[in-house]
Amino acid sequence: TENGLNFSYIHGGGKLVIPFFQKAVYMSLKPKTIEVSLNGALTNNSIRVDVPSQFTTRIGYQDSSTLQNAVNNLLESSEEDIINHCKEIILGSLREIVSRMSIEELISDREKFIKLVDSNTNKELRKIGIEIVNVNIRDIIDESGYIDAIGKKAAASAVEKAKIDVAEQEKSGAIGVANNDREKAIRTSEHLAEQVKGEN
Repeated sequence: TENGLNFSYIHGGGKLVIPFFQKAVYMSLKPKTIEVSLNGALTNNSIRVDVPSQFTTRIGYQDSSTLQNAVNNLLESSEEDIINHCKEIILGSLREIVSRMSIEELISDREKFIKLVDSNTNKELRKIGIEIVNVNIRDIIDESGYIDAIGKKAAASAVEKAKIDVAEQEKSGAIGVANNDREKAIRTSEHLAEQVKGEN
């Protein structure tokens, strides 16, 4: 009951509606794709990032409390109003999660970021009767070029490590060759000494 009105919902069936006393209002349970672009969000190490993403949402009809929330909050809202309301909630949730993570975490642990977004945003959306079906974080972009610099640094570090590994392998190979040559020389000397000894 809300504002003196009694609501009941029917999913997967039908119900007789008495004209003048009752009214039927339909809500689409079809999933909706919402494009969201978070711009200029500040990470916990003060790097501003843009996070273009895509959310697939629907009315939360599988959970009775979420469905009741949808009836209470969205019953006569237009699809545009519902999408705009969802966008506001998603953007707020994304911004809050980004503010708790460093730029390095966002880049290196995308799975953790997506799980946090899914969990936190779902919790907020269910309050109005919506649930998330899928989250797609398309990219993480920064205006300052910090991400690009991290990538170049990692690449340079990898190249330097490879050079060191090659040098160590070459050194190890050279030592191995020198040891073999020394052993050959020792064996040759011993053989010659045995020959000389035999001749005497």
